[in-house]
Amino acid sequence: YAVISKLVKHPLTDLGIKRFLEDWEKVPDKPF
Repeated sequence: YAVISKLVKHPLTDLGIKRFLEDWEKVPDKPF
């Protein structure tokens, strides 16, 4: 999954985590 790949490659910042969680809430079918 592209978003997860980007998170793995880049260090997580507070902003990065916040944006990730906001996008994650928009995913209808979560793989986990």
